[in-house]
Amino acid sequence: MQQLGRAFPAAALAALLPLTSWAQAAAGSSSTAPRPADRAGAAAVAAAVRAGTPPVIDGKLDDAAWAAAPAIDTFTQRDPQEGMPVSERTEVRIAYDAEAVYIAGRFFDRSPITTRLGRRDMATSSSDWFSIGIDSFYDRRTAFVFEVNPSGVRRDSIIAGRSDTGDLAWDAVWDAATSIDENGWTAEIRVPFSQLGFAPAEEQTWGLQLARIINRRQEEAWFAFTPKSGQAGVPAYGDLTGLRGVEPGRRLELLPYAVGTSRRAGAPGALAGDRELAMNAGLDSRYRLTSNLTLTATANPDFGQVEVDPAVINLSAFETRYQERRPFFVEGANAFKFGGAVGGPSAEAAGVLYSRRLGRAPQLPLANAADVPDTATILGAVKLSGKTASGWNVGLLEAVTGSEFGEYRDGNGLSQRAMVEPRTNYFIGRTSRDLRRGQSNIGGIVTAANRDLAGDPRADGLRAEAYTAGLDFIHEWANRSWVVSGFLVGSHVGGSDAAIGATQRSSTRYLQRPDAKRLTYDATRTSLNGVAASVNMRKTAGLHWTTDSWLQTMSPGYEINDVGFQQRADRRAFGQGVTYSERRPGRIWRDWRSTTYVNRAKNFDGNVIDYFYWTSLTLTHLSYWQLTTSYWYEPKRTDDRLTRGGPLAMRPTTWRYNASLRSDPRKAITGTAAFALVADYAGSDNRTTSLSLDVRTSPRWNLSFGPELVQNRQHAQYVTAIRDPEMVSTFGTRYIFAPLDQRQFSIITRLNYTFTPNLTLEIYAQPLVSHGDYGLPKEFQSPSGYSFKTYGEDVGTIVRDGGRYVVDPDAGGPAAPFTVADRTFTTRSLRGNAVLRWEYRPGSTLYLVWQQDRLNEAAMSDFSVGRGFGSLFDGRANNVVVLKWSYWLNP
Repeated sequence: MQQLGRAFPAAALAALLPLTSWAQAAAGSSSTAPRPADRAGAAAVAAAVRAGTPPVIDGKLDDAAWAAAPAIDTFTQRDPQEGMPVSERTEVRIAYDAEAVYIAGRFFDRSPITTRLGRRDMATSSSDWFSIGIDSFYDRRTAFVFEVNPSGVRRDSIIAGRSDTGDLAWDAVWDAATSIDENGWTAEIRVPFSQLGFAPAEEQTWGLQLARIINRRQEEAWFAFTPKSGQAGVPAYGDLTGLRGVEPGRRLELLPYAVGTSRRAGAPGALAGDRELAMNAGLDSRYRLTSNLTLTATANPDFGQVEVDPAVINLSAFETRYQERRPFFVEGANAFKFGGAVGGPSAEAAGVLYSRRLGRAPQLPLANAADVPDTATILGAVKLSGKTASGWNVGLLEAVTGSEFGEYRDGNGLSQRAMVEPRTNYFIGRTSRDLRRGQSNIGGIVTAANRDLAGDPRADGLRAEAYTAGLDFIHEWANRSWVVSGFLVGSHVGGSDAAIGATQRSSTRYLQRPDAKRLTYDATRTSLNGVAASVNMRKTAGLHWTTDSWLQTMSPGYEINDVGFQQRADRRAFGQGVTYSERRPGRIWRDWRSTTYVNRAKNFDGNVIDYFYWTSLTLTHLSYWQLTTSYWYEPKRTDDRLTRGGPLAMRPTTWRYNASLRSDPRKAITGTAAFALVADYAGSDNRTTSLSLDVRTSPRWNLSFGPELVQNRQHAQYVTAIRDPEMVSTFGTRYIFAPLDQRQFSIITRLNYTFTPNLTLEIYAQPLVSHGDYGLPKEFQSPSGYSFKTYGEDVGTIVRDGGRYVVDPDAGGPAAPFTVADRTFTTRSLRGNAVLRWEYRPGSTLYLVWQQDRLNEAAMSDFSVGRGFGSLFDGRANNVVVLKWSYWLNP
């Protein structure tokens, strides 16, 4: 393995360079292809007409309003033949009345259309689609997007800032109907003005984008065309004119809901056990303060219909970040994005807001716990978002979570209660201002978390307060092809000396490191302050070449984990990247791109902690099969995290290789196969093999199946630290490691069945089996090195005593013996849920949800998928059944 690791870097680099040249030659015919039409910057203008009688939304274009509206029939391909007219005749008409804007599309097709049923906001692309993007603020940065496919499935989202993708969690109340005939398909859409935001004016001009997707050809045609070499998105939308005398509609929307929950904790092998029945109620409301400012509030929100988090085995010192799935926080999240455009494979956004902190899992441990809540209850939250009359974009969020208590057994076996999470108030305020028609932007953000810690000594270890304040900017020039952006953030946390001491010792900074030169650990400190900054410059558009450069710094005292997400501080980094893209089809490849990055980072002591070269190549065949491969090379460098608060270590040279192959997405059965290998010169290697298979052989259902096998061998996995004044070479502490051989297999499965576009069943399941076998413990030898001595072989003596080792480190010498636990583990987990969703009227929904979580940690002698899956149902089962009913009111 070590010989392979030494040989691979040079071999891989040598292989990738000619592969890039070969790809360029294969696509060489594109240089003589006709240049695409370039309407970027040209006026793409559509006109809406006022309807005397509003059209009936039934998918039939026989209303008088459509006869009076002019046809929009100029659509230009982005793919597959960039710059050519749409391959099938396409006509769109737009009308409006006092309450809504209406869009009608006639999509002729000489071949059978591609369509499928699915839930609202389904992510699948295996269908024809019609998309409408409306920049009603006319700020060239925000758009409301409405999409429909031939089966009447709806998607809606909000695009904010420079993002090309929308926030699908936003669910507006709108209507659409479609019909299919021998000549193609039609769509009628009604969007109430109450679902849009716009400045008050007698005559309105909005940004507009219309797009048609023809799946069998992988064709995407736009009304406001921008070539791939240019900067697309909301800034490049065309104009919609003709809107006069429109008002935002009704100001108030109410969504009351009632929830019934049944929880049952099962005994091993059975569902019998403690049962808990609960009834609850809540209210979501939306009030439009002005035509472009909206106040959203929730009282006692319920998130029972949200998909469960995947099971993760985390052996590192760093927290796992989970995706936000709760509708209240996902909807409108773009209004709180901060940090500008951050580039590079290692560059992190400012991260000052991680909404999973609001309603987080309880932080205070509880010994002999019998019942601890999964999360802190959100008593209420309110959110203000939109744009002021003077042009400022505003996002304000205030939330309060209640005190949570857990039950435990005391020394006499009696049930007792103790606090596990205090009452907490959260505030986030974000504002920004667009300048130069959206080509420049300046903004700021403040966040705050305040905990009520009075009267409970157990809460002394939590921070009482946490504040951040930051500024960011974006500036574009040269027709938006160049952009410079950046941010500056200051942080402050305060609390008891115990809380701030724990903050200093956390894996984010390890201020107690004994050989640190510029870090200072102070056990009496009751506050901690820090700063982070980043500047990034990109060339984002061009026929072939784009670039990316960045500078970042994060001081040792920077701490944002009470409201944001941060894995480490004490870091300064700079990097440069360059990408070459060929977007025009050649003899073999439809398109391809190659990217190379270099990044170098130091801590504040000046130690090089991150230094890598990364290159990737992505090739898309004319048949739409896609191959992606990448190589990452890290020379030997300092590691200030390996000993987890101890002295510096030296990480051996490491390399990573990734490859994935994706099949033609137009087919009914598609898949992606991927392989990743991470190895170092010390003999560690981690291999991940995965397969993702999507089956869409019926227009009503689709099945995705994703098995993954992880084989992880670590030369030195951290175990613990033992104080010993005899260990002078490592500052009076023995840092204990052990070799680790881990095997893990999991399968993520999703099955979606659609009865109608408004009635769907979604099933998610993830069985997981993981077995980690730790070898004999060994001790770290010297700072700034990477050498170890194994107990009983290289130094001292060792005796196994049940599930632990008794170690005499110097075999009868002055050092005291100690014990080390054998960390060998087995985990079998089964997590899943099923959600039946019925939107029985626009905006009103009924959910029936079943969730199950099983965990079995009984030991296995070795790794066995069959044995592990066979005993999944032997573990304790937690079952939750939820019935949620909501009713949308627009009084």
